[in-house]
Amino acid sequence: MAKIIQWNMHIILDATSPPSKLTQQLLVRLEAQRIIFIGDRRGSIRPVGDAKIIKMEANPLFPAQVLTALGYTSKTQGRIKEELPQLEAPAETEPAANAPSIVVADDDIGNRELFGAYLENLSKDVRFAEDGQQALDLCAQTRPDFLIADLRMPNVDGFALIERIRAEEKEKNLKPIKILLITADALEETAEKAKASAANVYLTKPIRKSQLLEAIRGLSS
Repeated sequence: MAKIIQWNMHIILDATSPPSKLTQQLLVRLEAQRIIFIGDRRGSIRPVGDAKIIKMEANPLFPAQVLTALGYTSKTQGRIKEELPQLEAPAETEPAANAPSIVVADDDIGNRELFGAYLENLSKDVRFAEDGQQALDLCAQTRPDFLIADLRMPNVDGFALIERIRAEEKEKNLKPIKILLITADALEETAEKAKASAANVYLTKPIRKSQLLEAIRGLSS
């Protein structure tokens, strides 16, 4: 079903969604003054009565465009946007000049892509390792500020990875890398071992973006 928002007897339709008979029935009942199609497709939806048809592109779509299409003046738009600030598009943020360098170690490509998306506004220097040995080599070469490491990885697992990194830091008197150990293993035994390890933070999957960024900020302060 197409997604429908009714606003002051105007209808806004997401035209990228497949239309349905229910959509058409709702248009008949609501008798909208304006029907705004957002997207490239109107499908089989037929206009009703004297409704004015307006087509808008969806990428990107800002509140001011919708308010103008609905017939609101710039003065009225200002009042409405004050009442509905959550409709404003969030500002894009760029990584700071002193953004941290990060290595992400996980043998699952989906997890690597997810963490990459989480970190894209935090740092431009994010490198990826497919197993513990690659992570060990990357950390030796680049000495990142942070290491986000999965516990269960081939060749060298998370526990062994941490032990070897900490041993090298002690031997060579290096600045410690802040390590976030991550696992989907919810066993109490694993949790206890992880907490006793030399990792700075231990997190269990699934991990939300806010949770990961909060952990990194906590280690940065």
